[in-house]
Amino acid sequence: MRVFPRKKSLLFPARGFILSFSLRKGGIVLLYILLGIVCGAAMAIVLKIFRDPKGNRFGIIIGNYLTCIVLGFLFLPDKGQLFRFSPFPLLGLLGGLFYVGGLVFMQRSVARNGAAVTAAFSKLGLVVCILVSVAFLGERPNVPQIFGIVLALVSVLVMNVSPKGSAVQKAGKGASMLLLLVLLTGGGGETMAKIFEHVGKAEESALYLLILFSTAAAVACILAVFEYKKTKLPILPKELLAGVALGAPNFLSSYFVLRSLSTLPAVVAYPVYSGGVIVLVTALSFFIFRERPTKRQWIGLSLILVSLVLLNLH
Repeated sequence: MRVFPRKKSLLFPARGFILSFSLRKGGIVLLYILLGIVCGAAMAIVLKIFRDPKGNRFGIIIGNYLTCIVLGFLFLPDKGQLFRFSPFPLLGLLGGLFYVGGLVFMQRSVARNGAAVTAAFSKLGLVVCILVSVAFLGERPNVPQIFGIVLALVSVLVMNVSPKGSAVQKAGKGASMLLLLVLLTGGGGETMAKIFEHVGKAEESALYLLILFSTAAAVACILAVFEYKKTKLPILPKELLAGVALGAPNFLSSYFVLRSLSTLPAVVAYPVYSGGVIVLVTALSFFIFRERPTKRQWIGLSLILVSLVLLNLH
């Protein structure tokens, strides 16, 4: 019995471009999800490397979204869509607001809380998308997947929340609020993508991403002007280039996750993607930046690995 409804691909035909391994009946971890995980982790690492900008802090964000716009245009299969009105891609306007907000809060949180913790809370935003999918879009997980979802959420809490002595508590209440904002904006962006996947048209998916990133770029430019008036710091060319390094994985992570939603339901795709990003960022943070996970975080990572297995059982 099929638990989840399936829809046709929203981007380009996906048949033949899937890498999977067998857990049960050729159970699936799609190549889209794997590539999305790599790109999502790359975003956190780039933000960590450039966590202390010398110029206007929105320079990296603007460079990021300009890169996303260029890629969005190149991925647009029918350029004539730019001149035809359709309501569904306009969901990208809301998605763009969530995206730029999420990136701003991630930039500040990485500097204060570290890359691993910030990435974990960013991906915890999946609970927003899952709740919307179950409540309004008719998706129903089976029993193993329910346990997998619960474990994925518990793992993030285990990694980052404790009565005393946690990294978040040591950083103070302001740091905790940053993490909450990272969670909500990340979840809002994923929810807009899922809603578009549910109501949108296949040929308009690249246009949705183009509108999303154009909106985010416009908002980032406005914020950069206010930042300059406040600090007198200009946008430095090297930080625009850093934005290019951020923009490529940013666009591609959205692209691959959106494609995966045509094959996997959100209640499976997002926990797999989110858990994978958390594990990869934690590993890279340890080897590159020497951010040593605590005992609680190691336990959380173990729970994530178990949840990934459960989420792939059908």
